[in-house]
Amino acid sequence: SQTCGCDEIFPTAAFFATSAFGCPGQCVTVRDARIQFNYLSNQTSGCYDLSRKELASPAVRTWLTSYLLGLGQYINSPSLRSKLEERLLYGASLGIFPSLCLSTPRRGFGNGIGTSEPCEANMTKIQQAIDYITSGSAMWNFLMDRWG
Repeated sequence: SQTCGCDEIFPTAAFFATSAFGCPGQCVTVRDARIQFNYLSNQTSGCYDLSRKELASPAVRTWLTSYLLGLGQYINSPSLRSKLEERLLYGASLGIFPSLCLSTPRRGFGNGIGTSEPCEANMTKIQQAIDYITSGSAMWNFLMDRWG
């Protein structure tokens, strides 16, 4: 095992245990192989929901807490805000996000991508959407299955 633990089934780096965040590619490959080996050798029954008792175990709680803290750090990162703004602007320009337009675009524009005609983006609405996504409210609603 490397110091970073990226090759472990439940890596210490948790959410950040990917090549994009610095885990060596070899470690990610080893982790994937370990998961497959455990599955094929019946050391685990594959993908299954953990029981309440298993979820309450110190090891799982520690790892899950670390994972969610990492996810929160990523959601609040300036690079994510920048990517979100870029993608929301692009989506509005294609008519994919009509609610983010300055004026109500015509529906059924037929551009093959969006449902509405391309529009000029409303930056206030885009910033509100980014604030909602990065505030943690969106993540919490997603985790609690309360989108809407």
